[in-house]
Amino acid sequence: MAQAYEKGFPPSHPEPSPEIIAEWRCIATLLAKACGVEAGLVMRGNPDTMEVMAASELPETPYEEGEKAPREPLYCNTVLRTGSELVVHDAFNDPEWRDNPDTELGLASYFGMPIRWPDGEPFGTICILSVAPRSPSTFDRELMDRFAHVVELTLQLLVAQAELKHAATHDPLTGLMNRKPLEPLAEQFMHLGERSGVPVWLVYWDLDHFKSINDLHGHAAGDEVLVAVADAALASFRASDRVARIGGEEFITLMYDVDERQLAEALDRFMERLSRIRIGQPDKTQTMTASLGATAHIAGESLADWIARADRLMFQAKNAGRNRYLLA
Repeated sequence: MAQAYEKGFPPSHPEPSPEIIAEWRCIATLLAKACGVEAGLVMRGNPDTMEVMAASELPETPYEEGEKAPREPLYCNTVLRTGSELVVHDAFNDPEWRDNPDTELGLASYFGMPIRWPDGEPFGTICILSVAPRSPSTFDRELMDRFAHVVELTLQLLVAQAELKHAATHDPLTGLMNRKPLEPLAEQFMHLGERSGVPVWLVYWDLDHFKSINDLHGHAAGDEVLVAVADAALASFRASDRVARIGGEEFITLMYDVDERQLAEALDRFMERLSRIRIGQPDKTQTMTASLGATAHIAGESLADWIARADRLMFQAKNAGRNRYLLA
């Protein structure tokens, strides 16, 4: 069975927004004007290409935003590969660079600096190009360095915003969604089930004897178990199912358009994967189990009542001996 949807962790390299691109465009334009050149660019390094993220808004700038070209043998690829600035005084008279694609645009000189993500990984470059052979002045270097710093600051803000947005909706340990996005999603599942007439299930599950894991093996071991449990859940349910951690060792799974047999098969898969989790030293291990209550939504039932019914079933499973599920 295919693994369920991927864990949700904040992207380390989120996509720049149109507003950020507009700011970079202004920077590229000011840079080109201040240095007296034909083009200022902010470039992004993709696995196989360099991409124009922002281009100076000057009539003589021969680049368009979104334009891509193979990384080799571009100037910017060298900047990314070496992690240092590159100066090309006159490509037409430089054996190393005379066949560079930019010479086809009539551009003789290049000056570029690297731009990095907050984690130190390369993002791309900021650069200027001109028709006339030239070398950067002290002013050019200072201005380029300042603008490169500004672009990197916007990347830091971009990453921070993504992390804050993610933290509001996901469990930081397991990467599963938390209760905040689960509730509106469950409402959507309810309404979709009522309109389509297909069964929608809510599975409320709680890990058995989890406190003893923390007490006997420490909280670090408990955290490792929770991550392993999340992985087991994601591997057991479908891509269309949703798993959320709503408390310390409490979870909810939402499932749409499954009959009772299919539901039982999924829960059996999950419990079998749980049984493979080992806690403790080789000479003294515990296995992981859970108690689960699964109930189909009843037309007109509120979300609170639906969750409460599944919660009661889960407690009945615990009282019946744990390591089992009950369906209603």
